[in-house]
Amino acid sequence: MFTLRYYCRGRGNEIILKLLEEIKEKHGVTCEVLGLWGEEQEKEVYERHYYVSNPGTIAVVRNAQVEWWTFTDSEIAEFLNRVLYEGRGLLKELCT
Repeated sequence: MFTLRYYCRGRGNEIILKLLEEIKEKHGVTCEVLGLWGEEQEKEVYERHYYVSNPGTIAVVRNAQVEWWTFTDSEIAEFLNRVLYEGRGLLKELCT
């Protein structure tokens, strides 16, 4: 139903990656990590995912559409901590 898609430069932020794994385990939410390694790859991903593909962005995707997004590591970590605590209910709330 929902996918958390994290766009990051290279391997990404370890804290964010750990939170995504915990959310996947606890709530069964699909998580994708798109590590961007260079300008050409960033351009390709941008063309497919539009504005939310900037490195350091996380998007809530439902039915192949971005429903909600935020950026910066601190905001992403805060959001993921809320998802870890509140679960799918928070995602539904954000996407209605």
